[in-house]
Amino acid sequence: YLERIFKYANCSPSCFVVAYIYLDRFAKKQPLLPINSLNVHRLLVTSVLISIKFMDDMCYNNAYYAKVGGISTAEINLLEVDFLFGLGFQLNVTPNTFHDYCTYLQTEMRMMGFPPLCSAPQVPTIVADHCSINEDDCQSQHHHPQLAV
Repeated sequence: YLERIFKYANCSPSCFVVAYIYLDRFAKKQPLLPINSLNVHRLLVTSVLISIKFMDDMCYNNAYYAKVGGISTAEINLLEVDFLFGLGFQLNVTPNTFHDYCTYLQTEMRMMGFPPLCSAPQVPTIVADHCSINEDDCQSQHHHPQLAV
């Protein structure tokens, strides 16, 4: 199923890493909705759809991804909204988080005999000053822009 999504999604490889991050976040934030064999394909196509919309400049419409996923357009629309609310709309991924997940996935792929899917981006060193994680709470005179992957 994932190979089909990979074949037809026509997105950057980083979208799959970010989709995996979203699935992990969703599973942690929604423990009463476990990912299982009955819903994994819907959650996969939905997380990939959302990562593509967030990460890539161009993407197909929801009807296209619904067809790739073997579900109706109405269902993918509902799944997208439910998934976004399930994530609390937390779509930003820091370079360090991306690197950690990409490294983990590459290690798993190597253990299974597959070549690396992507190369992790260079993670710049940023001194946090006295800023908190939430950019709105940052009281520093030095503004560090949030880096998008």
